[in-house]
Amino acid sequence: RQTKTCKSSKKEEEKVMAKKIPDLSGDGKVTQKDILMGKGVIKANKGKSMNLSLPAWVYSNAEFFSLEKEYIFRNTPQLVCHESDIPEPGDYEAFTFLNRDIFVIRTIAGEIRAFFNVCRHRAHRLLREERGNCGNRIVCPYHAWSYSNSGKLAHVPYLEEYDGMSLADYGLIDVPFEIFQGFIFICLES
Repeated sequence: RQTKTCKSSKKEEEKVMAKKIPDLSGDGKVTQKDILMGKGVIKANKGKSMNLSLPAWVYSNAEFFSLEKEYIFRNTPQLVCHESDIPEPGDYEAFTFLNRDIFVIRTIAGEIRAFFNVCRHRAHRLLREERGNCGNRIVCPYHAWSYSNSGKLAHVPYLEEYDGMSLADYGLIDVPFEIFQGFIFICLES
């Protein structure tokens, strides 16, 4: 099974829940903390456990959305594609998640990997299309640094001008991911 685990530790969860989360509902009845901890649904519906709706303000409140991004989306596995979307070596899916450019790729060896979609030289976006096939190499369009599709830095033009630079030290940065029944999930905070 190919994975780089996304599971958060109990200590991290306690740290998140220990933070004071303000009440943005305006009525003092259901707070973000209640909802983030799974208590808000019944409380919001006057104890009736049959109605599982969230309060309407949750869907349009920018501050609550920021809390969701920080406490939920960043810390939990998020579905990005299926293995069948990248069947051949060099096939990739690129996307932006929480303002981070990321891509998932199938390597020449048939493995699936996930990386931040930025060159280690000047942080230029590497793969510009949402999906495609880059073959054996990913080439930065800015200064032509190139990477194998397994993330290793393969070539730097004028390498001799970088005193003591080792290609092994500048591979692409991995994004933790898991595969469950063919579905690929990434997690920014592992």
